[in-house]
Amino acid sequence: NTKMDEIEAALQTASMREFLTHYNQMVQSCFSRCVHTLWDRRLTDSELSCSNNCIATLIASQGRISQAYLTASGKTFARQPASGAEDSAGTSS
Repeated sequence: NTKMDEIEAALQTASMREFLTHYNQMVQSCFSRCVHTLWDRRLTDSELSCSNNCIATLIASQGRISQAYLTASGKTFARQPASGAEDSAGTSS
């Protein structure tokens, strides 16, 4: 059980690292596209609008990609026989 806990913790860490990497890439991409001057501490209305649109577009795209991945992986998983199903089919109790 401890080994499973270690594996689960490692998977959670990897998942968080991947999320933060994607988040940082999204922020950097939108910042580069939308923020053109650093003279003021506040974003201009156009920079703010661009940033909001950029983030919304990237989040929607990521959602579509995730949904497509889940759909595809679900179909792949459904095609595979359940582990142990073939072993128990031939045995008698």
